[in-house]
Amino acid sequence: DITFKTRQLADPAEAKAVYARLYKAVQYVCQTEGGEGPSWRIADDRACEDEAMQGALQQLNRPELTALYTAGAPEMAYADGARRGH
Repeated sequence: DITFKTRQLADPAEAKAVYARLYKAVQYVCQTEGGEGPSWRIADDRACEDEAMQGALQQLNRPELTALYTAGAPEMAYADGARRGH
């Protein structure tokens, strides 16, 4: 479960922290935490993550989180090393 207070999303840093927790949950669901693999596997992993994240964002219906996704937040997570050391 990812819990947060709506007011947290007013602060960009807190919104990013909530998004990061949501992204970790998506990785758990897609079983994409850690490890390397062939390029086809990585593409499948990212497709799973995209679908799961889009579904979660649709359910949450929070424009602050959707804006992070639209702005490329998953790629920021890759750059921060949250996924497979990328």
